[in-house]
Amino acid sequence: LWRAAATALHQLAQAVPQLASRTAALAITGKPGGTCLVDEDGDLVATGLLHELRPEHVIARRREDGRASAVRAITGHTMDATLHSAELAALAEHRPEALDRAASAFTAKDCIYFLCTGERATDAGAATSAFGDWRTGAYDARVLDLLGLRDAAHLLPEIVDGTSHHDELTTSAAAASGLVA
Repeated sequence: LWRAAATALHQLAQAVPQLASRTAALAITGKPGGTCLVDEDGDLVATGLLHELRPEHVIARRREDGRASAVRAITGHTMDATLHSAELAALAEHRPEALDRAASAFTAKDCIYFLCTGERATDAGAATSAFGDWRTGAYDARVLDLLGLRDAAHLLPEIVDGTSHHDELTTSAAAASGLVA
């Protein structure tokens, strides 16, 4: 995913005259799904693992026992197999060793942000749709308990306000994308 994003930016920088020197900011957005696990050094953990996961069974069990309704009441979102929470719950059940090696669990867009800036962060919308309370814009321990993810809470990135919070593009991300750090 990172290579594709960096390549697309690099191609854009080559096609648009002086794009690199004229770029003042880069916005990263996406759906609150996909799961990227990284370790303390920022290296991916369990590469390709998510292609093997099928979190539908996790969702089905939580629908049957009422936990999916309880999660929806808190998050404001219907549990869906593409949500970060479903993928993380499936990992916790079937590949807990991957979670043990991880330092952060990102959505795909948040992983791109991390690879661009080195910052482990997410926005309130993505965080609350999967693991939080839509009313407070914060993570909610009740959701983590309902999903069986209390022990994975430390993997969730800090929630920041993307309208006022930003970080700098790293030298390595700038080199990969054709932009300026």
